[in-house]
Amino acid sequence: MFTKYKIANFEVENRSVRSATATGTCTLQTGIPEQKFYEFYESLARGHVGLLIQENAFVAIRGQHGSRRLGIHTDEMIQYHRKANEIMRAANDKIRICCQLTHAGPNGNANNKLQINEATAADFEEVVQQFKITVDTLEEQNIDKYEIQLSMFMRQFPTQQIFCRAIFLERQNQFLQFQPLYLKK
Repeated sequence: MFTKYKIANFEVENRSVRSATATGTCTLQTGIPEQKFYEFYESLARGHVGLLIQENAFVAIRGQHGSRRLGIHTDEMIQYHRKANEIMRAANDKIRICCQLTHAGPNGNANNKLQINEATAADFEEVVQQFKITVDTLEEQNIDKYEIQLSMFMRQFPTQQIFCRAIFLERQNQFLQFQPLYLKK
């Protein structure tokens, strides 16, 4: 448990993993972290967790799921992620950080959420581009890995899965996980 361990193409200090779980410590509409958010993640880092998968961060307002969730949908949001990462690394310089990126699709909170029966190819391309833009922006941050989570609605659209999979393959050394991988044959 307390020995180094290799996951994907990087090593963690120990086998202790904190999985992505929503804390509910971000502002309701914008997803901006409150002080409690930083304090919580600092305490996790101080506990010497080897790999910390941050709670899901929505890549578009349209894809926000649940209330008081973390956002990463605008360039402005990067400063909050940077601050959280700096706090965690100050508390534990050996911690590995993974950012979980999400889009809730038809399960989103927004009034203009994707409606499966009305969604067009352009709607899905927009979702894919939101993931791609977010990943490109995060490359500049001090994050070790990324994880993409797609809502259940993407299972029905293998073309969009292939687009998202292409983002993963293009940068596979940066991703911890890509889920779900539901590609129809």
